[in-house]
Amino acid sequence: MAASVALRIDLPVFGVTSPVTFADGVREHQDEVYGVALRITGDRDAALDVASSTFLKAYRAFDRFDQSRPLRHWLLRIATNEAISYARKRGRELRRRVDVEEARALPDSKPAPDTESVAREERERIRAAVSLLPESSCSVISTSSASTRSRTSPDAQRRRWACSYSAVVRSCEALSR
Repeated sequence: MAASVALRIDLPVFGVTSPVTFADGVREHQDEVYGVALRITGDRDAALDVASSTFLKAYRAFDRFDQSRPLRHWLLRIATNEAISYARKRGRELRRRVDVEEARALPDSKPAPDTESVAREERERIRAAVSLLPESSCSVISTSSASTRSRTSPDAQRRRWACSYSAVVRSCEALSR
């Protein structure tokens, strides 16, 4: 796969230039790259993933490698960066996960079905009672609720609607007499 890519290492002591392929570099340094990844991640499977991504990145950037520098240092720096990135990513994922038991203990933000049903019936009764009122009373009730809705808390709105409902019921009873 990568045997065709050649790296020339200048050996100034001997004055000899020796071409080294990417495959030779992998063979020479794969154990060290794995060791660095294992020390940082603390997990053998993760270290294998990091080592493979290290060599993949190194292969893709091999043409930009400074041939006057040692291949070992370059590969170990890539491995260190990859392992640190992997550990950060894994830490974020672990913080996002919630234990199953903790998730069951979390309260549901939706109201219970029976509460929704009672509220729906209440709204229907109010609408029915309002439909029986004279036009002038209906506009006062709807204007009152629309103008105070944005300024009041949900509890205050419920109390106001309870009062409105009782006023509507009294009005309806008075009208039906």
